[in-house]
Amino acid sequence: MVVVGDNSVSVEQPEGEPRQANINGAWFPPFFKIENVSSAKSLEVFLDDVIIATFPKCGTTWVQHIVCQLMIDTYVLAPGKELFTYTPLIEFVGGDVVNKLPRPRILKSHLNIWNIPRHDDAKCILVCRNPKDTLVSWFHHMRNIKGYNWEHGDFNVFFDMFCEGRIPWGGYFDYHKGWLPYFNHANVLVLKYEDLVKDLKAEIIKIGEFLGGKAVDIVSDPSRLQPIMDSASLESMKKDQKRWFPNVLRNPESFIRKAIPGDWRNYLSVVQSDRIDRMFEKNFQNTALDGWWKAEMEWK
Repeated sequence: MVVVGDNSVSVEQPEGEPRQANINGAWFPPFFKIENVSSAKSLEVFLDDVIIATFPKCGTTWVQHIVCQLMIDTYVLAPGKELFTYTPLIEFVGGDVVNKLPRPRILKSHLNIWNIPRHDDAKCILVCRNPKDTLVSWFHHMRNIKGYNWEHGDFNVFFDMFCEGRIPWGGYFDYHKGWLPYFNHANVLVLKYEDLVKDLKAEIIKIGEFLGGKAVDIVSDPSRLQPIMDSASLESMKKDQKRWFPNVLRNPESFIRKAIPGDWRNYLSVVQSDRIDRMFEKNFQNTALDGWWKAEMEWK
């Protein structure tokens, strides 16, 4: 463990589990730096910033790609100009990198509501996905990232870690509970991953109208909207996946894997599915999330 003043970081890998960094008591990927996490939390957010906030594996890359096309005239993906260079994960790159970005900035973060830098009048897009598909996607993602040293990780081990919140960025349920008071905030747009799958055009229009300005003009013009729809289709997103992410994946072409709601039924047992259902009800009964994903989470 490294201790600097009140800050501490240790990289740990209990037997059978993935390698992770414990930074001031919170879990992060093992290659994250304490100074970058700290500076991200204290980042100054400007009125014209757009923050894309998600729990990991809930459609972040998808929405980043859409927002970049609506906001950045010079947005072209190429070697050296991958998606993360336009809209970085702030807790990975740190405040110094973010502060060099041209404004208006598009900032991505998985930090929870208590740690993410915010400006009440800056726009934030929160993307949510049902917990069972999120869990399965996270499992495959963690096995695919080299730094976790967990290429052959066991699903049942990860299932327990997910339910206990012992994974990078913490627990799914705590993350979403924290955001509940902001679901009706004028400057927060809440999207469902499953709605993007079901009606991509409607969701792109919703995003454009929320962003305002030239984004409204783009989604109002069928000739400008169609190329974005084509580029953001799941078929297109699965092509040439090295354009999304830095070279930390064992297999970059499986970063976006299936993106099919309900794939969790190929992995979870009935007992595991019931456990997630109970946790969901306990955390979200009589809240804005009550009743979400009823069909998507039903055991069939």
